[in-house]
Amino acid sequence: MNCPDFDELLAARAEPTAPAHAEVLAHAGACPQCARTWTALLRLDAAPAAARWPAVPERLARAARELARAPARTVRDASARLLFDSAAAGSRPALALRGAGPAARHLTFEYGALSLELAVLAGEHVGGDTLVGQFAGLRDPSEACCMLTGADVSRWTPLQPNGDFRFERVTPGRWLLALESEDQRFVVPELDLAAPAARDPLH
Repeated sequence: MNCPDFDELLAARAEPTAPAHAEVLAHAGACPQCARTWTALLRLDAAPAAARWPAVPERLARAARELARAPARTVRDASARLLFDSAAAGSRPALALRGAGPAARHLTFEYGALSLELAVLAGEHVGGDTLVGQFAGLRDPSEACCMLTGADVSRWTPLQPNGDFRFERVTPGRWLLALESEDQRFVVPELDLAAPAARDPLH
């Protein structure tokens, strides 16, 4: 498809799980230009003050102002806490997630009734590692999507019926990972993938 206009991207940001926006979201995850706009939109609900930042395009400032006037979301602070990271000193070896193959790094997060198992599969593709995850506790995984946002790119994928998702060619760095569903939200605001993980010698 051709690049969507700003209003189409804004509508997809407002309802990311709506089937009508699936093509727009898929395009935004693959197009560098649209990904930059999408990254800015992802940050709007946490920063309505963006409308007052210098050099903000008028359409983005208007969207921020509209968002600031809108009713607060049911789930505002959904930041998950880290329960386990196999890269930490003294941790047990990384685990292979179901059907994902050997893991170079394994992380576990929790927020409320939701939990997330993440695994980094190193060396599967040129240009970055593979990040696979499994969400547990979702009421309807088929209505949810997962977004991965870095410094200059955003990517999106729907969840599988069992809560699984997969991102390929993830480069080292700091990422924001967010689950979006109709009534549940889960955010890992600082997913630090800056240090390359050594492959688990037990697998």
